[in-house]
Amino acid sequence: MTPQTPNGTTYAFLDRGGTGRGTYWTLRPDIYRRLAGPGLPERDRRIDWEAAKTRILNILKQRSGRDEPGLSSKKIRQITHFDRNQAYRMLRELRNENPNVKTLGHGAGARYYWQESD
Repeated sequence: MTPQTPNGTTYAFLDRGGTGRGTYWTLRPDIYRRLAGPGLPERDRRIDWEAAKTRILNILKQRSGRDEPGLSSKKIRQITHFDRNQAYRMLRELRNENPNVKTLGHGAGARYYWQESD
């Protein structure tokens, strides 16, 4: 049976749980597996070098503006789909081109962040 909202709208991709004020909706497991699995080239595709640098720089600036911690190398690799060496090389270039990109720590615990110049 396809779940329906109180106003009669049908959602074939959702499962309804709970009743009354405790009602919650979850994505059907088969839909979730299809979306989470491999095969979506737009999601899995590696972005090009300059786009990756721009994206990381924008994220570092946004996080700095919200007083959030910087990004780890692992998180940067997840965002860019680069391997460890490619991410390191990109970050080195980014730091050389933008003196406001700073590094705190080294190794696996290193964090990259944006620091406004005075």
